Amino acid sequence: MKKWVLAPAVIGLFLSCQEAKKIGERKVTAKSAVVTNDSSKKEENYITDSLQKAENFVNTKETSIAYAGGEQWLKTSIDNEFNKGMGNLENLCTKKYAEFKMDAMGIEFDYGLTEKEFKKKWQGKYNLDLVNQESFLLGTQDHGKIKVSSVIPKNIETNGAWYNVTLKDLDFNNSVNREIRIVKNGKRYLIDEVLEDGYSNF
Repeated sequence: MKKWVLAPAVIGLFLSCQEAKKIGERKVTAKSAVVTNDSSKKEENYITDSLQKAENFVNTKETSIAYAGGEQWLKTSIDNEFNKGMGNLENLCTKKYAEFKMDAMGIEFDYGLTEKEFKKKWQGKYNLDLVNQESFLLGTQDHGKIKVSSVIPKNIETNGAWYNVTLKDLDFNNSVNREIRIVKNGKRYLIDEVLEDGYSNF
């Protein structure tokens, strides 16, 4: 009689153990899945980051190659342009920057913009804190023989390159420093911005 009473209890205990074992296995499986997913995500992020770094490296290298001749172009072009005249904006600059600099030089003249009109037209396109109303690059109407005495690469961007440039007037024995940005226009370079020292009216 006791055997029939104990049997259901033993069977119940056995079934409970089996169920607990299954639950434990499900927890382990779920935990393993979480770990696997986390590992996969880290690996995916690592691959994405590596690809982005490789792409940035290639782009930087390509840009560096594209502007490898920029230093020599600045020296030759500025020397040639200023020693045959006042330095023609259209020959050295992008159409956009030439218009910007002409507007700056003409502020408050009869044919020019007012300061308010100038700001409205060019705000956000060029640095208005580092442009003045003086002549292009040299900042003077009269000059002697011009020589670019120094061109130092400063920063290469995706679509342009900055240089620190020193221009020397050999006849008047003075010099001026400018930060110049050039861009590639087809097979040639053009100046697209000049940061001018000295005073600014804006």
